[in-house]
Amino acid sequence: MMSSKPTTFFLHNPFWLYLSALVCLVFAMGAGFMAASALIVPHSDNPSGWSQGSLFLFGLCAFILCIAVAFHFYGQARYTRLVVAPNGIDYHTPGYSIFATWEDVESIKRLPGSQVGEGLKLKGGKVDCNSPQILNKPQPPYDQFIPLLHFGWNWEKEQLGSLLKEYNPGLFEAKGDK
Repeated sequence: MMSSKPTTFFLHNPFWLYLSALVCLVFAMGAGFMAASALIVPHSDNPSGWSQGSLFLFGLCAFILCIAVAFHFYGQARYTRLVVAPNGIDYHTPGYSIFATWEDVESIKRLPGSQVGEGLKLKGGKVDCNSPQILNKPQPPYDQFIPLLHFGWNWEKEQLGSLLKEYNPGLFEAKGDK
């Protein structure tokens, strides 16, 4: 009996992304403190050679950069998701998404030298860049790959694996898994 409703999976363990965002926010606080201190404390006898305006500008730029990086990590953790439906599989991450029908899913593979883990290798799929930044577009082989390990350590034995077996049983037969 096939499920007719799409099922959405979010990151299994976004701890490291949230921690990275927190570290960036701590650096942002330090940079903001540096910028504020440049305005408050007179630096007429400053031995470092930095003028008051240069120190403020550096602190302000570092603050903005740290905030931007923190939001990037937060966005990765919050908005990365996988939607499994009867008509195909849809992977969303900030910057781009990949949709593939079940006929476009070739096999379960691990990318060589990749920290991504196991995922679905596609023989076709539609990549949508939802960001004006060209750097966000995935490059080969990632443009034809949907990671699965991010959505559960034992994804094969959990709901994600059950749905994949239900919609595309040939994936697991190729691995010798019934």
